[in-house]
Amino acid sequence: MYDMIFSSWGQCFTPEGAVERLASHERLMCPPQMTFPQYLDALQSTGQAQCTTVWTKGTVAYRCRTCQVNDSSAICVGCFLKGEHRQHDYVMYHSESGGCCDCGDPEAWQENGFCSAHRSVDRQEPCVPLELERPTRESVSNVLYMLSFIIGYIPETKGGPPVSARKRIDTAMIFLNWLKKLCSVDALRKIVCSEVVQMTVKDRETHELKAPLQILLKTFVNMPEEIMEGETTLFLQMLYNPQFKQRYSEELMTHYQTMIESVVDRNIREFDPLVNRFKALDSSLERVMVQLFNVPNMELIRSKDLLKLFVMVFGKILKRCLISGTNVVNVRDPRIESKMYLRPQGDLRLIVAHQSVAQLLLEEQREVFMSILDVLVLLQWMNPYWSTKYVDFEQQNEWTLAIQLEMNTMAIVFQIVSRCFSIYRPELEDPTETSRNTLLTAADCTLARLQKYLKEESTLILFSSTSSITPVSLHIPLHRTLSAVLAKLVLLPWKDAKDGFLSSLNLGYSEQEVLALMEHPLRIMVWMAQIRANRWADMSDDFSRLELIYRGSFWHDQSMDMDILLLQFCAVARENMESAVFLRMAERFELKELVSTPHLEHEKLVEDRISLLQDFIRLVLLVVRERRNTGMKEEDCLRYDVIQWLCVKNQTYSQLCRALSAIPVDHQKLTEMLEIVAHFHHPKVQERGFYELKTECWQEFDPLFAHFYSNELVDAQERAVQVGKLPHYWRIKPSGGVKPPYNRLINLLHTEECHQLLWNVLNYVSALVMNDSTATASENLGVIALQMMGLALQDRRDNPEKFPATAETWQSPLVSSHDIFINVHRKPEFNQYTGVMDWGISQSESLSILDLLRKLQDVTNAPRLVDSVHYVMHLLSASPYIVTSGASPTDSELILSPKSHDRVYTTEDDERLLKKQRQEAIMAQFKAKQNAFLEQFEVSDDDESGTDNSTLEAGHSSGDPSTEFSSTGARNKKSSLKPIEVHECAFCRSECGGNDKSTGWIAFVQRYNMPKHVIKKREDVVSKEKAESIVKMSTVAENGVSTSGPDAKQLVVYTGENMIDHVPTEHVRCCGHQMHQECFQSYHASLVRSHCDQIPYEGKGIIELPRIEFLCPICRRLANVLLPVVHQGSLSRLRQACVDDDLENQREHWMKFWDKCKNLRGALDQFAVQSLNVRSNFVNEAEAKDLPKCPVLWEVFASNITHCEVETREESQEVSSSSAASNQSSYQRVWGGDAGHWIAIQELGKLAMVSNTLDKGQELASKRKKIEDMLTKISQFLRNRELSTLYDNLRSIFTSVHEALVRLQNTVEHAHHMEEPKHKEIMDEEIFRRPGKVEALDRPIPNGIFAPFSAYNIDVQQRALWTSEPPMPEYYDARGMPEGMTPGDDMDTKGREYATTRFEDISFRPTLDTGCLSQLEPAQIDMEWSSSLQNSSLFDADPFRILIVLLSAFPGWPKVEEILLLVKFSYTVALTQVLLACSELQSNVGINTHTLEKDWGAVVRYTCLPFLRRAALLVQIITGEDCKQKYTGSGRKVMDASYLLHELGLEDSHRIFSSKSGVGVAESSCITPLLRQLRLDDNILSKESKLTLMEVPKELHFSTLPLVYQELLLRSITDKCNLCGKLPSEPAVCLVCGIFFCCSTECCVMDNIGECSRHAESEGSGIGIYLLMRSTQLVLIRGGRVCMAPSLYLDQHGEWQEDTFLRRSQLLHLSDLRLNEVRRLWLTAAFDYDTHILHSSQLSPGTL
Repeated sequence: MYDMIFSSWGQCFTPEGAVERLASHERLMCPPQMTFPQYLDALQSTGQAQCTTVWTKGTVAYRCRTCQVNDSSAICVGCFLKGEHRQHDYVMYHSESGGCCDCGDPEAWQENGFCSAHRSVDRQEPCVPLELERPTRESVSNVLYMLSFIIGYIPETKGGPPVSARKRIDTAMIFLNWLKKLCSVDALRKIVCSEVVQMTVKDRETHELKAPLQILLKTFVNMPEEIMEGETTLFLQMLYNPQFKQRYSEELMTHYQTMIESVVDRNIREFDPLVNRFKALDSSLERVMVQLFNVPNMELIRSKDLLKLFVMVFGKILKRCLISGTNVVNVRDPRIESKMYLRPQGDLRLIVAHQSVAQLLLEEQREVFMSILDVLVLLQWMNPYWSTKYVDFEQQNEWTLAIQLEMNTMAIVFQIVSRCFSIYRPELEDPTETSRNTLLTAADCTLARLQKYLKEESTLILFSSTSSITPVSLHIPLHRTLSAVLAKLVLLPWKDAKDGFLSSLNLGYSEQEVLALMEHPLRIMVWMAQIRANRWADMSDDFSRLELIYRGSFWHDQSMDMDILLLQFCAVARENMESAVFLRMAERFELKELVSTPHLEHEKLVEDRISLLQDFIRLVLLVVRERRNTGMKEEDCLRYDVIQWLCVKNQTYSQLCRALSAIPVDHQKLTEMLEIVAHFHHPKVQERGFYELKTECWQEFDPLFAHFYSNELVDAQERAVQVGKLPHYWRIKPSGGVKPPYNRLINLLHTEECHQLLWNVLNYVSALVMNDSTATASENLGVIALQMMGLALQDRRDNPEKFPATAETWQSPLVSSHDIFINVHRKPEFNQYTGVMDWGISQSESLSILDLLRKLQDVTNAPRLVDSVHYVMHLLSASPYIVTSGASPTDSELILSPKSHDRVYTTEDDERLLKKQRQEAIMAQFKAKQNAFLEQFEVSDDDESGTDNSTLEAGHSSGDPSTEFSSTGARNKKSSLKPIEVHECAFCRSECGGNDKSTGWIAFVQRYNMPKHVIKKREDVVSKEKAESIVKMSTVAENGVSTSGPDAKQLVVYTGENMIDHVPTEHVRCCGHQMHQECFQSYHASLVRSHCDQIPYEGKGIIELPRIEFLCPICRRLANVLLPVVHQGSLSRLRQACVDDDLENQREHWMKFWDKCKNLRGALDQFAVQSLNVRSNFVNEAEAKDLPKCPVLWEVFASNITHCEVETREESQEVSSSSAASNQSSYQRVWGGDAGHWIAIQELGKLAMVSNTLDKGQELASKRKKIEDMLTKISQFLRNRELSTLYDNLRSIFTSVHEALVRLQNTVEHAHHMEEPKHKEIMDEEIFRRPGKVEALDRPIPNGIFAPFSAYNIDVQQRALWTSEPPMPEYYDARGMPEGMTPGDDMDTKGREYATTRFEDISFRPTLDTGCLSQLEPAQIDMEWSSSLQNSSLFDADPFRILIVLLSAFPGWPKVEEILLLVKFSYTVALTQVLLACSELQSNVGINTHTLEKDWGAVVRYTCLPFLRRAALLVQIITGEDCKQKYTGSGRKVMDASYLLHELGLEDSHRIFSSKSGVGVAESSCITPLLRQLRLDDNILSKESKLTLMEVPKELHFSTLPLVYQELLLRSITDKCNLCGKLPSEPAVCLVCGIFFCCSTECCVMDNIGECSRHAESEGSGIGIYLLMRSTQLVLIRGGRVCMAPSLYLDQHGEWQEDTFLRRSQLLHLSDLRLNEVRRLWLTAAFDYDTHILHSSQLSPGTL
């Protein structure tokens, strides 16, 4: 058989030969009439019993807590989508190590959770046809033989097939992939599993026949990483076969030790290739072991003794890492650094995670548990530190390695203990008996091993001395194992009510052995206290890291908590050990003298000693009060911890999880607890959801919480007073619910040592508190000492039975007593017999504790201390004793007698009294405030008449920018009565206004194309029925509320590229602040100089200085220009004069205006140039010399009206944001929209009207050309006799406009011929006194496609000096600027200097080849729109464009009547276009005049609505009229066409197109002849023109996003990039168009521009909004600025950061609030006006 296969030695073991050989096998295995793929599909068509999907690291998979059998169960994406899990408790996650799908496996997944493909419904067992079974087996056997043979030679350099090592690997991979393809079919997998265990291969070393599986496992550790991964995947596929799984498990365990030790036994060095090989081995074993032991295989565990195997391998690894001559692990060993121990540790933890295995370990294999304890001994006191040896924590990482090693090892212990504790057998009389016995076994074993360890010579030497040179370490895992067991034992029920579990514990420790047992944790506590006292600061300042980690959430549940529990256990392990324990603790803190004898002299306490004394008392209180592991239930413990952390601050869910524990918390339990103790605050737009502690839970605040850091404790104490309203939070109460034997811990406070310490501390405090330098420290010390005393007094009062009854009278000298009520009266005195200080009830001159308390009551600089003294004194009032003097005055003895009184005041009485006092104080305070308010109200009423004047004098704004300007010809007389708004300069803070200084709104001009996005979504309307349905869906109810929803449409007539909506133009918005033009020059010049001097400046890294960008000095919003302000005082008398005079007489008035406002010309020039530069994206340079400002201003004004109209088609929701201007105008209240945009639109309207009065230079030439073009087009219409004889009204409108234009033409010609040539040159020079190009404003600096400003070449050495007028110090002082850069007083004279020198020192050199501009350059826009009208007929043009061109052609200020005439004319053009478009609809038989209103009225009006709204906006702004003043409806923002027609004085369509009298009825009643004549006359309507009725969305929305983020993430698995066609490594989806892109990848970079940046430039005018699929974050691109914004998807706790990349595997839901806010910012072009987004951005053009 093998001779047939190995016909050619070299050919069979090459990739080509392998492919050929496999093809021959495939022909043998499948029926003749089928190809091999068809054969596989046919076998799979019968259905698969189980899913065979296997995935690798990083693959997306699902877990369903409803259907999974164990925590490691998972299913693939396909099975999840085919199953019914959407309503289950499921999560999507990124697999950390790989795995395989469990769908169809009843041992891992519930059958009702199987998907439709693997749900068993009478499915027959799949099998290969009988006639093909033998050839199939032979083929599989041959392939396995060849694979086994060649794999044996892959690691060898000599021998084997005569091919290279690379070809051997490639050949083996071909065989592996072929076998994996077979294993994906149930029928063929059975054969592969059967053949792989057959003895068919001869071992090269032993020459024995082996199974291919044995060969593969034997050589596995020496394989390259790709072979390992391939074999692992093959094994995982075969594990679905139960027989193979058992055989594979046995073989793997046989080779397990050899695999691990073959790498560990070698000398490993840093960067050794063996480390990488071990990582690959570890990854492969991780994938396999999870599948092998997700269900406990008890037979295998027992037969192969797996527990012992894993412990032995684990122990051998650690023993190879011991420090020479010791029994302690060296954490710097390369094996520890590379974490090789994790493999056996993880496998051991995996199997003991099963309850049955943990029970087996402690019931039948105690020796294995003892072996685990022996391993822990190797970690005892590892990585020690000496107080004399300096440690550099930045260079060394031993401390992190040691902590990780202990945590990973202790995870095994905690797993065993937890599983044993959870054993519950209801069939037994005592269901917890098994749990109790196993835990007692664990405790006995641990106590025995600890006793042995404490008697070892090395341990005795270590703790025989208390010298400071004794090393200290954080690591005592053996002690903490005992604590872990004790923490569970106390929770179980015990019969002994006095001692609890202690009576069942085989302790066998003497008193000295108990004290030795507490030595290790006690030394750690002392070390931490010394670090806090800065005693280790000389060794390293970073020792505080260890202290923070020890107490912090990362490790405290396995370190500090366990150590405290062991101290608690030692305090109650034997009877009457309280004094010995207290004394030992004081001795280790170096405070033994303070607990053994009184100190009458006030010796000076240094700061570190005070700190140690505080920490000692705090530790005693912690041992007495800590209940977390001494019987507190799990839910009570969780409640306690959650409340304490919420006392520090309002916490997000993730912050709480991190604070509670490093071990993942039970999210369900935590969520339920938060509902009980906290209020949830839903997230705002740019915030996360957070929890706030309920008011009633503040009573549970504990200032002695063990895990507070010092700053957290301070915050919690402040909030306890301010938020929790706890005036006495430092008064602590004893903890309840203590289980025996820990109920004896309070006895630590009933020892003479404790009372002696209290006397000494209070004695020190009474002296130190008088000194201001030590008052604070002494107050803190005194408060914590009194807290300890208070606990002792409360326990003495509440448990009098613990203290024997005293005699009627006691006389000194008194015997020893533990009663605090007695010891507070004792006074120290010198015993002349013993020579030491002694206690007694005497009349000595020294003070007792009671005397010291009375002395402290008079302290004035320590309120907390005084309050604590008062509290203790109240507790002492419950004392049953009283001290009286002796029989004679000379008697030196005092008598202690029982005290009798009617009532003893308790803590509850005290609290009740204090509560009453607080209530009275609150009521008195409220009454005082009420009286003050009433007095103020009376004063306000008396002074009401003077309010307005005082407000204006103070410079306050009226809140309505519209009050500043009311245009000439306005019919609303109320506007003249409105107060003028007063602003101050944002730079110099002086008043803005008047004609002496030119002022401008701080504004931002940007390219914007939102109307274009709307037009791009257009769809043809093919029938009248369709049009009527759109109108019906978008109606407005009588109450003014629009009934249209997100699917509502707007009808428009599409006129082609000539539409104003089609071209991206300038969008202007203001922040609401103003600045002088000269101040702006100085401010921006200072920014440039700071940049050149390489010093920080406002907006560095955000603004692009070459584009004149800056931040508003007040609100820090982005700006790039000043929008000139024409002040009310300059126009007040002039407007009325212009109304009264003719056009010819207006010129004289306006010449005076321009002479008076000479600075305004330069300001207009700068704004116009900047607008044109923005329009061309700074690619084309705008010239100032021949620039006609009037058309530019009108075009910018019209563009912003268009933006506003499209934006306000829907009623926007009010969202709190930092992007909105501070004021809300009346226009915004009527129309909606953005306040900052309305400020700009109003001022633009004013500037456009004012610019009409400029009659010099190119202004007149531009107007003359426009008038001539419009006269030509109107004349062409009037010359058509058929049209003029049929329609009177139509002809009348055109004739009126023609006559008006003729008058304008004559006025322009008259003004042009009046000027003398010389005089004209002088005037032109005055107006356009600028360089050839405005250097400072129009320099072509690219935005979204060029490098950031920092990349430009800046020559600092050749910078020109700034020259200006004499210095103005007030400007420098106000803004913190260096002197020498002074603003000028006159823009007209200093504009040239500023413009030419400001950027003289900056050389702009783009880093990008300009050849790419052909792809990204926006559509070129002519400087004047009139040029586009020249190339089209009248009825081809955009009607609103026609209106703007006509208004900009006026040589002066137009009257209202003239404006309305032009509006009527433009509306007639729009109406004609609508009728032309409607006539092209399907099944249209003609449009009749008499039935026009009935048949087409609604459609025509709704189609004209966009024009009517734009015209109404324009008229309202330039005339100051309120378009809603005559409307009687109830406050709607979106007005209908009928009302707008009435407001603008326009007629309905059937009236405009009414025919001339005397014409036949048939002709007169039909508009079709008109439309026919329009189409026949090329001069009126070109033949190429096709006016089409279209529908566009009324509300522009983002592309639809799924409600659950995980569904969106599935797209990243299947969808490909729109450009490269590959699956993106970092996928991003455009929210505007829904297209998939590659983000930050090299595959789609063209000309150094990323795909996202290029798409934003070409489709969004530089604005792009992308959602990163993997991280859920938003990417906001605005030209060269990029911002990583918060996600749109949040979990149930209002967070997304913590689940980035699905770290927490939480379901993320779409946040409508955030989505609407991002959409609002997009619609209003406000991304760079949102301060959060702006200041979170950075200049990074083209990188994404």
